[in-house]
Order: sequence, then C-alpha cells, then structure tokens
Amino acid sequence: MLYYYSKISDILHISNAKKNVPQIIKFHGDFSDDNSIVLNESSYYRRMKFEDPIDVKFKSDLLNHSVLFIGYSLNDMNIRRVLFDLNNSWPLEYRLRKPKCYIIVKNHNEIIDTVLEDWGVVPVTAGELGITESDRSLQSALILEAISS
Repeated sequence: MLYYYSKISDILHISNAKKNVPQIIKFHGDFSDDNSIVLNESSYYRRMKFEDPIDVKFKSDLLNHSVLFIGYSLNDMNIRRVLFDLNNSWPLEYRLRKPKCYIIVKNHNEIIDTVLEDWGVVPVTAGELGITESDRSLQSALILEAISS
C-alpha cells in the first residue's frame, strides 16, 4: 500500500510542503536528525519552549485545519495548555466554526472526554475509526512505517 504525505520535522520541510497533501508532523523529532529527538527530560524542556517553527505551524494548523493527534498523552500539560489557549482564542460566537480536532484515545473516560469536548477536541477510539483488534497490528505497522521514513 502506497501512502503519499509530507513529513514535517524542520523548517525546510515546512517551506517545501505541498498543498492538499496530508502532513505528518514529527513534533518530538525524527530519526533522520538525532538532535531533534526528545528522549529525556532536558530535551523535553528544550522542545517545549514553543518557539520553534514547528510550534508556529502547529498553532496555525490548529486554527486553520482539522487535526488528528496520534500517540499523545493527555497527561502532557503542554499539549493541554496549547489546546486550552487556542480554544479560548476563539470568541464564543465563532467557536462552532472552529476546525475540529480529534485525538485517538485507548478508552473513553467521561471526565476527560467532557473536558476535551469543551476545548473543541473530539476523542475517538480505534474501534470508532473502524480499526478492529486484528487490524491494529497491521495499522500500527503501516503508521510506524509512514512516520519513520
């Protein structure tokens, strides 16, 4: 199966991205650039300054496009802060026009789902996306293949 997408892991990728082509944003780095990979607390804090061109793109994408979060923990305070701040940047009368954000969750949790939905983020499970338990290994392999290249 052939997938066509743009990999975004640095400023050059951002400027070379083609319109109407799905993008995979490697927010925590890419194996092609060892210095970009977030592996420990120090690299995490450097990455979370939110001053990198990828951060600007991330915020712009959240304002202009539907976004699907894969592999992010809702325990990540920085991601929650960005989602909260961007949702609050939309005046109440325009929030229904805000592009949808989705996040893949393992299971639904009523409290977390309510908070996310209040921020304009729709939690979905793999099952709701039509991915069965037997499909998950194949899907995971395809996703990993796509994001590792």
